[in-house]
Amino acid sequence: MTKLKIALASLMVLLVVSMVSAQQTSIFTDAHRDYKEGLELFEQGVYAAAQIHFEAVMNAEYQPPQTAEFKLLQQEAQLKHAQCA
Repeated sequence: MTKLKIALASLMVLLVVSMVSAQQTSIFTDAHRDYKEGLELFEQGVYAAAQIHFEAVMNAEYQPPQTAEFKLLQQEAQLKHAQCA
């Protein structure tokens, strides 16, 4: 019976860890998608719509601490946002 409890507890811990990891990944994926869509619109000359996507990237929050890759994506979005003006 105790082996079953240990197995269930281990399974629950793995499930929680995978859910937390998936949430962090989805935030970065959403920001990356917004950046790519903004870049496509920028290249097409649709600057007002592109700015909206770049703003979404700039305002995205990635918790726990932001990775260097995410910060770079936000900086690139900020640059493109300024170029749209």
